[in-house]
Amino acid sequence: MEVEEEAPLSGYGEPWLVRAVEERARGFLENGRVVFLSGPRFFGKSALLGRLGVSVAPVSLRDPARLLYELGGAELASVGEAVRHAARRGSSERPVVFHVTDGQAMSPFESGEDGARARGEVLGQLLGAFDEPEVRAHVRLVVTSHIPFVELGSEAYWAMRLPECTIGDLSAEETRAFGRLWGVDFAVGELEALRDRVGGHPYLTKLLFAAVAQGHSLERAIATSSDDDGPLAPFFRAAWEWLREPELLRAAKEAVELAQRPTTLATFALAVGGIVRPGSPPVPYGAVADWIRRLR
Repeated sequence: MEVEEEAPLSGYGEPWLVRAVEERARGFLENGRVVFLSGPRFFGKSALLGRLGVSVAPVSLRDPARLLYELGGAELASVGEAVRHAARRGSSERPVVFHVTDGQAMSPFESGEDGARARGEVLGQLLGAFDEPEVRAHVRLVVTSHIPFVELGSEAYWAMRLPECTIGDLSAEETRAFGRLWGVDFAVGELEALRDRVGGHPYLTKLLFAAVAQGHSLERAIATSSDDDGPLAPFFRAAWEWLREPELLRAAKEAVELAQRPTTLATFALAVGGIVRPGSPPVPYGAVADWIRRLR
């Protein structure tokens, strides 16, 4: 009798779609290369890191003092020295895995070019230490950000030209494959209808599939996708915390109602929040756009 292969799960015990970005990041880790992982909120960075065995509690590049402490070298003078110190705790078989973040998660309005430059200098010190064979053999470095570093506008980041693992929208085929893992059978036209409402947004797509797993029809889940108490309600609650900043709400309204590009900083924040599609122009996902129209 043929045994079906067990479907992969996320760290939360839910069906998980293995995408090319995961294989790329895993290969970088196994080969001792820096993993530079970017993607908006709700796109699955934490779950992916969990599958890679990486702590989801990163140290911010905004806090060099804590960085030194976490590396175990609080008494040392530089980040580079602390990395070398950490390398002595690791081995080729059991390397030290260290996770740092750009620190842009909660308040993009705090960060100017000077802040980006300062974080770039700290990251530069980290990467400089990784030029040394002993460090590469005994330490693994994972750097995360909510958007690609090359879009942050800092020359320090541009100069690094790191190979990047970016989590983006699901393709149509990935959406279909993800649905199969949740036990979703698409009727004629339903895949297109779903993508019209949530695009390829990984979290929004997962919420619709979860509604089906709880007994709703996919047709009903799609039809109620923009309702305040519908299947996307968990995302809307989190997004509202993001949009309570008046400038962000105004930018979101402009993106929906006026088809105008919001200001650069607001565009950045909306993309970070997973509220608009990555890239330009900043177009909200269909169900999200309908929800935004009702906001006051």
